[in-house]
Amino acid sequence: MRRLWKVLSGNTVAFYPSLSALVSATKALIKFCEEHEGEFKVAPLRIFLSALEHDDKFAAEKAFKGMYFGGINSFADWFPPAKFNNETPEYVQEVFVALTVQWYELMSEMLSR
Repeated sequence: MRRLWKVLSGNTVAFYPSLSALVSATKALIKFCEEHEGEFKVAPLRIFLSALEHDDKFAAEKAFKGMYFGGINSFADWFPPAKFNNETPEYVQEVFVALTVQWYELMSEMLSR
């Protein structure tokens, strides 16, 4: 009965066709932030990931909308340092941007359903 209620209320991510891609993108962004001194970026991502893993679309949406994406002090306003020998500052910045854009696009698509 509870599952039926989640489906009828729209509070489910189970039928989102790109759910596995969104979970993977979230995990990749968390890993990147942790490896590049961005622990301060991880908390809202973990809340978001937990909501997805518990099939709670409303909590995922709340976590997403609680993140600021435009301008100074936004989620994307960060220049991660190069931490490994094979990285340059430009490379690290572009990887961060690519991961963030992929995650944002997948999440935006899910919310539009």
